[in-house]
Amino acid sequence: MEVLRTLAAEKTQAHRLSFVGRGLEAITLCTPPDEAARGRSSALTENFLPMALNGTITANRLIRVRWTVLNRDGMLEAIEMKPLLVHGSAKPGQCYT
Repeated sequence: MEVLRTLAAEKTQAHRLSFVGRGLEAITLCTPPDEAARGRSSALTENFLPMALNGTITANRLIRVRWTVLNRDGMLEAIEMKPLLVHGSAKPGQCYT
């Protein structure tokens, strides 16, 4: 079983690394308090990859990001972000628990 976990971790890392330098759309999430205290925000890409963003960004915002690095936690990090204008009913900043 350990061999399969190792293989899965390697494949996951290779897949995520293939996105470094590329851009995709993402939605900002309700950021856990410990991440927010470090001045970071959470987001999920259009293909469900978790990512960390530098800066505080309100939840429920659609953004376009360009990934720069895969951090040691296995999350993609972005430095280049721009908001997308989308019409909808989601209220920015509204978090549900």
